[in-house]
Amino acid sequence: MGIWDQIFKQLIFKFPGDFTRWLADAEFLEELNPKLGIPEMEADALMRALRNEMEEIIHIECQRRVERTKMPRRMWKYNTITNIKHDLPVISFLIYLKQEERIAEPFYEIKSSDGEVIHRFHYHPIELYNIPTEELRAFGGIPGLAFLPLTRDGGHPEVVEEAIQEVQEQVTPDEQGNVLNILFWFASLALGKKDQDWLTRRFYMLDDILGETPLAQHLKQQGLEQGREQGFKESLYTVVSTRFPELLPLAQKQTEHMADTTTLNLLLVQITIAQTEEDARQYLLSIE
Repeated sequence: MGIWDQIFKQLIFKFPGDFTRWLADAEFLEELNPKLGIPEMEADALMRALRNEMEEIIHIECQRRVERTKMPRRMWKYNTITNIKHDLPVISFLIYLKQEERIAEPFYEIKSSDGEVIHRFHYHPIELYNIPTEELRAFGGIPGLAFLPLTRDGGHPEVVEEAIQEVQEQVTPDEQGNVLNILFWFASLALGKKDQDWLTRRFYMLDDILGETPLAQHLKQQGLEQGREQGFKESLYTVVSTRFPELLPLAQKQTEHMADTTTLNLLLVQITIAQTEEDARQYLLSIE
């Protein structure tokens, strides 16, 4: 499971009703097991919902990169297997986070040898980058706030700052850290290179809130068990090896004798939000 799948699933797990209301104008009833009983077939989210006084299943996938040749058939497989398993109509949505190329046509066909269409399946593509920022803001809901930076006019520090403020006003204290952490990841994907340093500094200022997220708790635990300095280093190496494995030797070399935990923490944030391997390399080299 990729990092974007993990982030998206965390958001949907926390606020499933917001998603069913936003995508399908449906009332959330319960979350279903996304594992479909077939190897490598696990949906991002399956939710039983009430729509037009009828029970349906809302199926949602989140896609960081466009996979034109793979996604239509994959969406069809998720939809069909879910329908067979639960014997309910299944409405499928595919959320695209970032525009890279033209997406695939949102349908999948099976044809006979003479060209007859014997099966045709449709799903709903949600291109966040084409949704007006104010439209999603007006809809409301916590996922909408987290997605704001990815909307049509959302890739600006001003929009991210407004989203931060609204999260702090609307989200309960025990969930603020998790939502801000997700917002942080989405903003890192949306902002241009010139705004990445601002983003690093801004979220570094939220350390008192983000300090309660699972990642920060993991850092603290490592710090207690291995020493604070070593804990940050191990976490940094984990992020580097996951996102930019070829840079791991450089990260180890650059931080081998570093004892400044503030710099290590800042570097961890920078590598986490780096958009490209070259950006991450420059962050590592800058500490020299």
